Formats: sequence, C-alpha cells, structure tokens
Amino acid sequence: MSCTLILRDTSGKEISYSKCYSFIYRKEVYMPYTYFSGVFYTSRRNMENVCEVKVKLYSNVVHHGLVDNFEIEWKGGGRFLKITSRGFTSLLCQNEIEPGLKPDMSISSLTEGFVSIPYVTYEENSQSVNYIYVKDGSSLWDGICNLSYKLTGKHPYIHGTNCIRMTPQTVKTKYISTSDLLGSGVCYDYTKMISHIHMQDVDGNYNKYSLTNSIAADRNIVRHKQIPMDMQYLNDPENGLAYKLSYSNRGFYAYWGEVSGYSGEELYDKLTISGFVTEKSINFIEVRGGNGKIRTKYGVYCDDFNNVT
Repeated sequence: MSCTLILRDTSGKEISYSKCYSFIYRKEVYMPYTYFSGVFYTSRRNMENVCEVKVKLYSNVVHHGLVDNFEIEWKGGGRFLKITSRGFTSLLCQNEIEPGLKPDMSISSLTEGFVSIPYVTYEENSQSVNYIYVKDGSSLWDGICNLSYKLTGKHPYIHGTNCIRMTPQTVKTKYISTSDLLGSGVCYDYTKMISHIHMQDVDGNYNKYSLTNSIAADRNIVRHKQIPMDMQYLNDPENGLAYKLSYSNRGFYAYWGEVSGYSGEELYDKLTISGFVTEKSINFIEVRGGNGKIRTKYGVYCDDFNNVT
C-alpha cells in the first residue's frame, strides 16, 4: 500500500513513515481544506514538537497541513502512530477579518491585506468587485466565499494541497470502465435545505425581500429562515437571497463510482463511468487504505453550483 507520511518538527527535521496500517484522505468542493487520518507502524516511543504533516499517495503529495491529533499507542507488542490532520487552508476559517465595507476587492487584496497563513496560495485572478461587506465575526473564508460568488457565481474550493481557486480548473479526465468499477450509487441529502428565506429591508421591515426554494417546496420541506438586512448584497438583495438558498442545496444530489488505486485526480477534473456518467466534474474524492489495498471513491454533485444541466 503506497501511502507515505512525512512529519516535520519545529526544528525542521523530517521523519517519513511508509508502513501504513490504514488511512482516509478526503477533499470536497464545499470543504475548505483537505483531510487526512491514518495509522502507521513506528519504532518510536515519542516525537515531540510535530508541526507539519505531508502525505504522499504513490508519487503525489496530496496533503500538507497542521497536526490536529497525534498519538503513539503500544498495542499487541507493536507501536502505532495515529494522526489526524487538516490542510493549512483550514486556518482561513479560524481567522476573523475586520468588519465593515471593503472597497475594490480582489482575491489578492482580500487575502494579502489582512492575514498571512503559511503555505496557502491563491489562483492568479486580477478581477475585482466594487466592494464586499464583512459582517461581525466573519472569517477570512467567509470573505473569500462572498468575493467568489460576486465574481464568478461559484463557490471557492481547494486545488492541490492548499491553493484557493474561484474558477474551476480541469486537468484530466478519469475514465472508469465497467470491469474496473468496484461499486457505484446515487445519494440524496435534503438535511441542509432552506425552503423560504425572508430578509429585512433597511427600515427593519420583513417580507419585502423573500424567496422560495422550489427544490425544497416540491419535496414538502418547510424551513423558513428570517435574516437581518445583509449588507453584503445591499445593491442586489435578491441575489443575496438566491445565493443563500443555492448554498443550502449544496450536494443534495450526488452519484459516485469506486475503483482500486488512486491516480492523482483533482476536484473539477472530469469523470466518465461507462454507461453511468459522462464528462461530469468531480466534486468529492475519498481515498481509503487498509489491508494493503487502496480504494478511491469519486463523486459528482448535481446542485446549483455544479454540473448544472
């Protein structure tokens, strides 16, 4: 099983672990970081001051992040290193930016002007909007989502290990034949859907701005949400409501295919499964390893942001 863990401590020393017992690696278009959890055989009793985690699957570096949890366990005459890590982009969700009106915002002016996070990069995009409005308690990731929707109508996502992209990038097409397919399926998730949203106007009156989610209403889902005036969309309140309903629909319909191995596919690469899926954007990737084998599940969302037909 070709999964290699590389740990770096605060002195810069790196130690590699290639004897893997099991692991899970995930990335998904609405998750603002890559995720890795693994168990490795080790001869060490301890390793102090670990500050960085890298993971290779075959020859591809798929994860570079912080240590969330780290443990060495003695069991059955052996030692096992257990680790959980999220990519450095997870810090975008843990850093708040100053609230208020931010004029003439681009991805570079938003990110470079407020906080610097190690190893996080951004797509080259010089487009800007007249302004974004940052609400109290908003994270840097919230600001990026706001900017991305205004510029592209899309939700931002993580490319590679720690690169923020607002515009989808397709590098390759993954073709899965019937003979290579280990399993496939479809799934529906209606738990996040909002059926109706109502927003105050500048005078504090509700119901001047209201919008109905037809996908939820058609399924007898009744969830009303009342919100104050959203200053992020002061010049286009209806568009702000549409974004919130679309986001509540995220990933509500998906289909997937599973194969042996992993060949380095990225989010928004294209997926074709013989007789099932044709040239659809990959929206989630889950790689699992255990018993010396690696299996990968590739998923496609059909929602307001992805694979719209």
